[in-house]
Amino acid sequence: MDFSSKSLAEARKLAGQTASSGGDKLEFVEASVYDACGVLEPGGYDLVFTGIGALCWIPSIAEWAKVISGLLKPGGRLFMREGHPVLWALDQTAQHDVKLELPYFEQPEPVLADKPGTYVETGGHQFVATIGAEFNHGMGEIVTALLESGLRIGGVDGA
Repeated sequence: MDFSSKSLAEARKLAGQTASSGGDKLEFVEASVYDACGVLEPGGYDLVFTGIGALCWIPSIAEWAKVISGLLKPGGRLFMREGHPVLWALDQTAQHDVKLELPYFEQPEPVLADKPGTYVETGGHQFVATIGAEFNHGMGEIVTALLESGLRIGGVDGA
């Protein structure tokens, strides 16, 4: 599931190239994460996965956790691979000091940043829209939101 039709088109293309290993069985849904329980089967999933760098796009971690809880079957699992929230708050220009530059805790308004590049190869494509809006969520906020949504924390790995 993704809110970007272009990202989903690329995912479908990649899945088509892996049909021999099951890529043809994948289903892609276009929607906002907050609408997931309305477009996917509520309580229908054994596993929800979220990858690194996904939480910074989520304005409310508590609302996100409710969606995750709503999607999982009883006994289902969330696998979340994410960087520590302090990484997103660090001053990336500091040479010798560790200094927080951006908010560590969730704020009602996003941090706006001009980022002309991306972390994926674009074949030389130059972006026109480069302003991004990001949110940070402290570790305690994330854990509390998951617990308050009814989930149980089975482990946290720092590796």
